[in-house]
Amino acid sequence: MNLNKLDGVDLDSFNKRGLHSDGGNLYLQITSDTAKSWVFRFRINGKRRHMGLGSIYTTPILYAREAAAKARWLVKHGIDPIEEDFMGKRTSLPRHERDFYPTPKEAVDPLLPHLLGEMLFDEPCCGTFDLVNHLEAAGHKCVSASDIITGQDVFDIKSTFAEVFITNPPWTWKTLDPLIPHLSNMAPTWLLLNADLAHNKRMAPHMKRCQRIVSVGRVSWMQNGISGYENCAWYLFNKDHQRQTEFYARAA
Repeated sequence: MNLNKLDGVDLDSFNKRGLHSDGGNLYLQITSDTAKSWVFRFRINGKRRHMGLGSIYTTPILYAREAAAKARWLVKHGIDPIEEDFMGKRTSLPRHERDFYPTPKEAVDPLLPHLLGEMLFDEPCCGTFDLVNHLEAAGHKCVSASDIITGQDVFDIKSTFAEVFITNPPWTWKTLDPLIPHLSNMAPTWLLLNADLAHNKRMAPHMKRCQRIVSVGRVSWMQNGISGYENCAWYLFNKDHQRQTEFYARAA
């Protein structure tokens, strides 16, 4: 297999429109001078598929190649990489059990201006209480914190005394798809998710109740100075929302 074909190419100045192979089913897609992204093209179950791996400005070529290598392995074993991991990888390291990643403070700071007064919140996927601690340090009050590892399944929650749910949930569709309506039917719900999720067709039914999106960007989930693969954002879901979604760009 001929790989790394784009070595030596200045991606910033290379502007030829079209698809340019890096080898191993990984392509650089250029639609304009500033719209350049990575695409993994493959065939599975007799169907051609395309999986976006992010912009060249947020996904370095080495990250794209690593993601493509993982995707090739999945395809080789009969697994559709889009269905397996369409939510995106938080980090280049092996995925954690239960997709648990402690929430760093840098991911919480953009949310704080959107929490007015002393907010009473419920954290239903609290893990090691990192998010709870960051929010309480900012003056908000946790009225309930639970997690599957402490014996409380989020789907067993039937009501809350909190004003809002705030959580950093697992980035798996199997969990997220039922989680959004389950929590937001009880109270407005802030979820920390992959920023690109708003553009996914499978999210369309849930976006109807998405009131607000607050950009966060890439963060270091391992707190080792290395940012994760994907940009993330806070999504506010509200069952009573009837207007267009408000988007708040990343602060300088």
